[in-house]
Amino acid sequence: MERCRIFTSLAFDALAALSLFLSMQMASAATVILDISSPSGGEVFIVGQTQNVRVNTKFKMVSVELSRDSGATFTALGTIDNTSQDVSKHNVLSFTVAAPTATNCLVRVTGTSKTGNVSVTSGAFIITVGDSLDPGFTPTLADGTVTNATLANNSVTNSKLADKSVTAAKLNSGVASTGFVLEADGIGGAQYVPLTVSIPSSSVFDASIHPAAAIQYSKLNLANSILSSDIKSGTIVDSNVSPAAGIQYSKLNLSNSIASGDIKLGSILDAHVNANANIQYSKLNLFNSIAASDIKPNSLADAQMAANAAIKYSKLNLFNSIQSTDIQAGSIGDANVSANAAIQYSKLNLTSSIAATDIKPLSITDALVSATAGIHYSKLNLANSIAGSDIKPLSITDALVSATAGIQYSKLNLANSIAAGDLLAGQITDVHISATASIAYTKLNLAGSVKGSDLALATVTPDRISTAGALAGQGLIYNGTSLVYGNTGFSLPFVQSQPLATTLLDLTSTSGFNVASFAINNPVGSSAALIGKTNGTGSGVLGQSANGDGIFGQSSSGTAIRGRKLASETGSAGIFENLNSSNTSETLSASTAGTGTAFHASSSAGGSVALFESTSALGTVPVTAIKNSGNGVALNIDMFSVGNTANAITVNQIGLGNGVMATSAGGIGVYGLTNSTNVNGSGVQGDNGFGGAGVTGRAFSVQTAGVVGNNGAAGPGVFGYSVADGGFGLYGIGGAGQVASNSVAGRFENINPSNGANTLEVLTSSPAPGLDVTSTTTTTGVGIQIAMPNGTGSAAIKVKTGAIALSSDANYAAQANINHGYLVVKTAGAMSLPVATVSDGTTVWVVNSAGADISVSNVTSAGASTITAGSAKQYLFIKSVSAANWIPVQQ
Repeated sequence: MERCRIFTSLAFDALAALSLFLSMQMASAATVILDISSPSGGEVFIVGQTQNVRVNTKFKMVSVELSRDSGATFTALGTIDNTSQDVSKHNVLSFTVAAPTATNCLVRVTGTSKTGNVSVTSGAFIITVGDSLDPGFTPTLADGTVTNATLANNSVTNSKLADKSVTAAKLNSGVASTGFVLEADGIGGAQYVPLTVSIPSSSVFDASIHPAAAIQYSKLNLANSILSSDIKSGTIVDSNVSPAAGIQYSKLNLSNSIASGDIKLGSILDAHVNANANIQYSKLNLFNSIAASDIKPNSLADAQMAANAAIKYSKLNLFNSIQSTDIQAGSIGDANVSANAAIQYSKLNLTSSIAATDIKPLSITDALVSATAGIHYSKLNLANSIAGSDIKPLSITDALVSATAGIQYSKLNLANSIAAGDLLAGQITDVHISATASIAYTKLNLAGSVKGSDLALATVTPDRISTAGALAGQGLIYNGTSLVYGNTGFSLPFVQSQPLATTLLDLTSTSGFNVASFAINNPVGSSAALIGKTNGTGSGVLGQSANGDGIFGQSSSGTAIRGRKLASETGSAGIFENLNSSNTSETLSASTAGTGTAFHASSSAGGSVALFESTSALGTVPVTAIKNSGNGVALNIDMFSVGNTANAITVNQIGLGNGVMATSAGGIGVYGLTNSTNVNGSGVQGDNGFGGAGVTGRAFSVQTAGVVGNNGAAGPGVFGYSVADGGFGLYGIGGAGQVASNSVAGRFENINPSNGANTLEVLTSSPAPGLDVTSTTTTTGVGIQIAMPNGTGSAAIKVKTGAIALSSDANYAAQANINHGYLVVKTAGAMSLPVATVSDGTTVWVVNSAGADISVSNVTSAGASTITAGSAKQYLFIKSVSAANWIPVQQ
């Protein structure tokens, strides 16, 4: 017991040294801006392999490039994202080595920050195919040039190492202590652990147990402990099993354990198998084991082969063995020959043997006669025997009737039988209708059937238009019912150009009605009803009104007002200005009485869709205000590009105000939702690169929390992680703030009395402690306090697997205060334990490392305790038992 405790303490000495070494290495690495740890130069990468580029840096994003020509050109290889929640992807980029091969390859990594970019290039390495380098290239490596740093990760496999090539001298035990052994950790690696005294399974061999060996038979007490699995195959022979041998028949319980392989050939005779013998017929299970040669000739009679006999027809496999002579005449009826019967049609070979008289009337249907059916068309000789009634309606299609088809036009006599419904739309063209074509004009009766849509464009010329009833200067006008000739006012088209410095057309109405109306009554017309043009700096169209609308546009289904700039033009398509500084009305107002959008703006070239800007430094009102009196969303933003990595909303606040301020009277102030399957996707994420908090949640009620994480699945409600050395995944502070408080830094509660899950779990994959509690108080304090309910028998601490190390070795001077709950003191001479300032429950192991007995003072009322040479004693301090002295623990 004492040796185990001391050995465990020594093991934790080694772990403490390892922790110190790693912390020094990390402190040194913390000063590195950016460097490449792999590849370092000299590696050989094989096309098709998965390799890694590893860097040491604190940059959030690092781009990686590959050169195959000594750095003359580079191509992108990928990006290292150190903001990923998957910490295994930090500072590493995995990639598949691709062709072409090259002998002077480099990797360049570039870190980007606000202060500039930093680039580093690796040493040269080789990319080749298979296990050979490029033809003509023979590398020469000096002894010792291929080191651990030179070899790529996973490049030395078992197949590359010769058997027994790794000797004990080449193994590095690292910081392992004396007596440690290398043990697999169960996750693909290995670590040095203390040697434990145990006998592995299968480690004691036959040679270890015999009358002359260390383990003699007389030392074994194995009654009822030898199992069948302990006995090697073939070790028990006939001479070992008999009434007089060590293994008597009465010791065997072999029900159902004797297999056919245990029985010698020829050892079972007829006399052994019958209803009265040891081997009864009911003990035999001979399915599939009786061969045809086991049956005597003429031993099977008709009575033994039937559906209800011992030999059923289903037991017979007689393919290819039944001949026509085996079948009695008249024994095969219709029911025996069908697709579902025992004799299927595929079993019949009746070529040339079926005559017309063998076919029943109406037994050949349409499905039996086709190009893919049993009766091919080529098998029919039906010249002059098919009548019109034999053809089903709609069965003759266009493809069957043509000059090269089976039904040629010369076979048709269709005078007066083709109706208009027989003609497909668009099949009769101009070439088919003429005085010499198949359809002569005399065959057409088109009175009243030719419409304007039947006429090709420009086919109605002025000489085709009747001028009956027209007077000179009149034109065709619509009178509300039809087109008639009448006076048109202007003679259209009316084109005039005058260089007068005055208004060329000025119309005024004093009646209050419209001055002019311009209309296009063509529903497919796309031209403008009114066009205003100017080559100067004035307006193309200017609308003015003393009280009404300057310009009013109205459209029943199209756009009421449109401003457009052509591809070669510059300037704004529309400008709305309010130059009156005292005007409080809207410069631009859009409203709708329907469910459509009141204002819509779009950009097809990547420019900003809308810009709302206030240039006044004195403005205190919102630049943009959105109000909603209904139940819909006040602002909806959609991002429709699946490859878009830009922010949906970007807020840049350089003042002291909030970047985003959201309040809700009864709901959630800020709600974030992501449907991303990527572990890096977050509903809400906050970053702070200047020392503050990324996300701050505050609450002013004891019923609510500053931040609440709720996960409806089995994942974490709140997930915190840190990507930098020395950071914290979660950090809580108690007693801090604007007013010093007496609060708890962190609290975990399980308020469901039937919940069997742990209240707090700590999982670590490193040798560092899973939980580290450090107190910086200068007064007497407690590192960990556990309070369990009285009278329940609950355990304050339960260790499921592993030892408890309350303290490692510490230097100790006689009568010095003990600040460790568990201390191992090695001394070569007498020593005195303290009598004051000792915590209740303190345990000390004193190890005598001298060659003679030593004494320990202040031990109970006796005042001293003796420890023999090379031994150790345990002392316990309990105030209620021994007020100032120590209690030696009985060993």
